[in-house]
Amino acid sequence: MIALILPCIQKKQADTRDHIVSILTENWPLTTKTIYSLLTKRQGIAITYQAVQKTLKNLLAQEIVVHYNKKYYLNSEWIQQVKKFVISFEENYAKTSQTKELTPDEEMDQMFDKNEITKNQPTN
Repeated sequence: MIALILPCIQKKQADTRDHIVSILTENWPLTTKTIYSLLTKRQGIAITYQAVQKTLKNLLAQEIVVHYNKKYYLNSEWIQQVKKFVISFEENYAKTSQTKELTPDEEMDQMFDKNEITKNQPTN
C-alpha cells in the first residue's frame, strides 16, 4: 500500500525525507550519489551518505519513490494520490457554507479524541 505522506513545505522543519522528495520534484532520475551531493553541497545539509541510503530505502518501502537502473524517481501513483488528496481537501474547504459549527461539548470531545489518538501512536 502506498503511503500518503506529504512533504513539509517549510524548509526549517523539513527532514531528510522531505528534502529528498523536494529534490526529486525538480530533478529526476537521480542516483543516490547525486541526491547526496545535492543535499550536502547545494542545500548545506549535514548528513552522511548512509543516512541518505537509509532514507531512500524507507521511501522505497513506503512506495513514495521507485528505483530503476540505479536511479530514483517519485512514484507516479504516489503523485496521483497526493493530487487527489489535495483536490479533495480544497473542495471540502471550499464548502464553507456547509460546515457545521461545533458546540463547546463537541469541541471538548474532539480534543479528548485527538489526545487519545496521539497518546497511542508509536514514536519514531
